[in-house]
Amino acid sequence: MKQLSVLVFTLLVSSTAFSAGAVCPKASVLKMRVAKMKAIEKLDGYEMEAAEKLIDGGLLLATKDCRTVEHALVLMQLKGITRFGLKDYEGARKAFRALFQVKEDFPLLEKLANPRLVRYYNGLLAQYKAELKKKAETKAKIKKLEDAVGMPPEPKENTKVPLEHKPREKGLRGRSMTIFCRVMDEIKATKVLVYLKSADGTFKPAPMKKVGIRRYVLTLTGKQTSVPALNYYLMAFNAADRPVAASGNSATPHTVQMVIPEEKDTVETGTPVKKPETKTTDPVKKPVTVKKPVKGGKVDQVEDDEPQHKTDLTKEEPDEIKKARDEKPNAWDAGPAPMFQIGVSAGMGLGYISGKTEVIKDSLDAGFTTSKTVQFELGYMKTRRDVYSVVVQMGFAAVTDSDLYMEDRDNTNQYYFSTGMRNDLRYMLRYKNYSVPFAIPALTKSLGMRWRYFWGVGLGYGAIRHEAPAEKQVSENSTMVTKTFNDTNYSSGVMLNGFGGAAFCLTSGCGISLKAEVNYTATISVDDSNYAHFDFLFGFMGSF
Repeated sequence: MKQLSVLVFTLLVSSTAFSAGAVCPKASVLKMRVAKMKAIEKLDGYEMEAAEKLIDGGLLLATKDCRTVEHALVLMQLKGITRFGLKDYEGARKAFRALFQVKEDFPLLEKLANPRLVRYYNGLLAQYKAELKKKAETKAKIKKLEDAVGMPPEPKENTKVPLEHKPREKGLRGRSMTIFCRVMDEIKATKVLVYLKSADGTFKPAPMKKVGIRRYVLTLTGKQTSVPALNYYLMAFNAADRPVAASGNSATPHTVQMVIPEEKDTVETGTPVKKPETKTTDPVKKPVTVKKPVKGGKVDQVEDDEPQHKTDLTKEEPDEIKKARDEKPNAWDAGPAPMFQIGVSAGMGLGYISGKTEVIKDSLDAGFTTSKTVQFELGYMKTRRDVYSVVVQMGFAAVTDSDLYMEDRDNTNQYYFSTGMRNDLRYMLRYKNYSVPFAIPALTKSLGMRWRYFWGVGLGYGAIRHEAPAEKQVSENSTMVTKTFNDTNYSSGVMLNGFGGAAFCLTSGCGISLKAEVNYTATISVDDSNYAHFDFLFGFMGSF
């Protein structure tokens, strides 16, 4: 029996020690070490893709118990270095931040460090530390606010109702009072207003401030609470400034009975205070200065004839609260995908010509000349940034209609609109990549306008014409004279296309935008190639 007890005790101690200090398996440590060494060797030779495969394989072993092993930490850092070397700065940022979350001050490998990487790494680390400090300061300020007004801590879970608010049963007349509520995540509220009933019977709005994750707070002044009954209701609004939730309304508002405070009552909590200390030697005059304790710390408050109320701590908001209050949700990331995109634009074409004119076959000196272009685009948005589209372009080149039309009408040249205008068609398949939208100072906050750049490539087939002058000897009254014509320079064949530009969003989600585009096209054929044609286009783009 004694031996059995010793055995059970030994097993319990062993199991406790094992569970309390679980270690990474030696096999995993060795494999991560090998992956680390091979990856560093590849990075030395600038074989980024091969190095990343080794790193990803090693990181698969960096489970919960192996995450803090030095080899795992080095692999996480190598992941960021690889992404940085491939110029994927967002991927590098995510990898380095994942490392900082495990070990904040892990040193950068000197063997792979260059001045540019060192600046980037140290900048991210400083930013990460600043965020941690700011979060700690924010929590402290929120805790101070909760203690000052007797507000309970905000629960972590989401609310079950769109707007959660429980009105008080009574308040102290002429004393400050705090109203707070919480909103549901799904309604995406950007502001909450308290509508207070004024003396003339109308309800006037007062903005609440966001404090925490989904909680809003407003501290009413003594002047606002100097009424027998306080009537109010709450309303939440989204980014489009439309109401999405309410608590109470103008017909059935929340009503709080405001009782006359006794001398023992404090600003909000009702905690008894010491007898006022008189600051005057005249026994006839009333005391002019009173010190009152407030729950959550000592707060000195001076009262004259009109009571002065304690500082509203929500005015001293941390930066994160200000940012969450002022910024609207990024509608760019909120829309559905995939989507379709249509666009129309027009502009001027500029091309490099050489050889001969199209009809008269007059020799041309090399140089640039112009045309006009209209473009129609129908695209499929696989994501909010990647678009695959079909593009049709029509070119316009002016000619001398009365003479050239007769010589030209039976061949392949097209006169879609008039005998004084030759037209050409180009068909292309293109890929377009958008950047994320950027703010426009003074316009984003007030009008929601932003801008984004785009670029892309394409392949197609068609023809390009440019206006070109030509001369021809003709007989007039039995005399040969030189006559000038407006002819064209012509090229056709397979087309290579590259383009880029900027789009100015007219809606918050960039569903409708005004765009400016520079389009480069080259026609490749055996007989009539044209290696430089540019279109400068302006138009509209819409997504649905």
